[in-house]
Amino acid sequence: MDSRDPAESAIEPLVRTELSRILSSPEFEGADRMSALLKYLVTTTIEGRSDHLKESVIGVQVFGREIGYDTKIDPVVRVSAGRLRQRLLKFYERTGEAPAVRIEIPKGSYVPEFAMVGQPPSDPAAA
Repeated sequence: MDSRDPAESAIEPLVRTELSRILSSPEFEGADRMSALLKYLVTTTIEGRSDHLKESVIGVQVFGREIGYDTKIDPVVRVSAGRLRQRLLKFYERTGEAPAVRIEIPKGSYVPEFAMVGQPPSDPAAA
């Protein structure tokens, strides 16, 4: 059973294209850890498994930490996520072009958001 949101399923090809564009950019060239983190976050989300995007799981899956490592002592995921957000901002500032979909990692979360460019974010409260 596919637990993905139908809207996410519909934009999956656009997200994968944008991910490839980002990963081949100067901002991510030679940045293996940042690339691996972004690819893991995006892929896990479009596969409908965003509930797995917890700090401890990312530490094990992306950064090779031991299962059960102490995230309070080893902030690799938090620090890397902050750096990833900065690289994404630089990427979008440099390109200056409007992609079909924009990939963002909101502060306080590891779950990427996929924003259709030119469309305002959906706000159920405004409806």
